[in-house]
Amino acid sequence: MRRVIGVLIVILSAFIVILNACGEREAIALPSDIAAKLKEEVHMPKGVIISDENAEETGKLVSVLMGDEFDSAMFEGYAIYPPVVNVTAAEFGILKVKNISDIGKAEAIVRQRIYKIRELFKDDSKSTRNEQYIIAENGEVRTDGRYVYYSLSKDNGKVFDIISGMLKDK
Repeated sequence: MRRVIGVLIVILSAFIVILNACGEREAIALPSDIAAKLKEEVHMPKGVIISDENAEETGKLVSVLMGDEFDSAMFEGYAIYPPVVNVTAAEFGILKVKNISDIGKAEAIVRQRIYKIRELFKDDSKSTRNEQYIIAENGEVRTDGRYVYYSLSKDNGKVFDIISGMLKDK
């Protein structure tokens, strides 16, 4: 009898492991962790990660960057990596909404940020800083579950590959 119970426990344990591996789980990657990895692996101009984790040090800078519509209470986490000075268009950001119903609003906030950067470099489209205008024009926004993320860089593909890879743990 003990042997039968032992075999049943092993089979049940294996079944639970298989079901858990097949089931969908919430991504465990924090926006600040993703931003730190991007900062390490993608060539970006000098900048500082502005996140929910360092909100006390960065103050209202996130609202200045993302606009008045940005409400930190709407997000479970966020991390934005703007350049230190506005001589480059390169930037990325990851935002995780608390409620999936806010994904459209978060995406609109990000699109407005990209629009502001494009407008900043619009007059440079015919100047020697044309490269920054091209980076701004090629900015992209993507969503995955409760995440909205964007990239304005020479290598958006690499940025998105890293983010997608970190969000795959679902």
